[in-house]
Parts: sequence; structure tokens; C-alpha cells
Amino acid sequence: MATAIGRNAAKPVLNVNALATCSLNQNGGGNAAPEPASVPAAGNAGNNNAGNNNAGGNNAGAAPTVNCPAVTGLPAIPAQAQAEVTRNLELLNTQIAEANQRLITSQGQGGANFIQNAILGPLADKRTAVLNRIETAIGRNAPKPEGLERFATCSLNQ
Repeated sequence: MATAIGRNAAKPVLNVNALATCSLNQNGGGNAAPEPASVPAAGNAGNNNAGNNNAGGNNAGAAPTVNCPAVTGLPAIPAQAQAEVTRNLELLNTQIAEANQRLITSQGQGGANFIQNAILGPLADKRTAVLNRIETAIGRNAPKPEGLERFATCSLNQ
């Protein structure tokens, strides 16, 4: 930037190293642009953003994990459906593990709604599909259980 300005005007002395570092807070939202050290950043309780996020801490730390409800209250599972139901219940656990891995590998990416839009929302959709398959598998040989979708929505453990 200093070079570009210097082509048409007096070259300013810029601390470009201070402008080069960007970060995201734990939930994926960015911090406000740093203000000069003599002016507190708005909304940051008087802390400038040099090493501090909006809560005054740093951006390092463990990634959150997914908290999904346990599938409980299933009716008696007919023998003909047992293998399919078991396989789908295991798939629900696999989906949780995959979501937790995605939380780790994408920590600090995206905006404020990244986790909801890219991880929790799609996870709920996948879980709904699996829970519907469980209902169908049981319903082929016994009364079909209804409402297993209530186990689809997950939240985060912080």
C-alpha cells in the first residue's frame, strides 16, 4: 500500500505488519478492525484488538463439540428390522463424529452463522433422513413409530 501511494504522492510510513493479521472469534465471527492504540475499539470494553477478541480473551482454544439427543423410547424392534435399525443408529453416531471433526478442521472459518449453516443445519437434515429410515424399517413389520424427528436437532457443547 505504501508503495502504491508513493507512486503518486509522498510515500507514507505505514506499519503494514499490524494490518496483516486477521482472526475470527470462537463462533466464527470476525473482530472489528483494530483502531489506533490510543483509541479504544468500540464494543470491546476498552481493549484494543491486538491479541484480544470481543470477549477480551484470545482466539485459541478447543473447538466446541456437537450435542445431539439420544434416540430413546423406540418401540420393540421386529427381528426383520433389527439389523437395519442398528446400522442407522450407528450412522447417527458416525454423523456426530463427522460433525465434531468438521468443527475442529474449520475452527476460525466463516462468519458468525458458519457453524449453524455449515455444520448444525446439515447435520439436522442428515439425522432427520436417518430417523425416517428407522421409522420406515420398523413400520414394515410393526406399527410405525412417529415423531423420531424430535431427535434430529443438535446444539453445541462450548
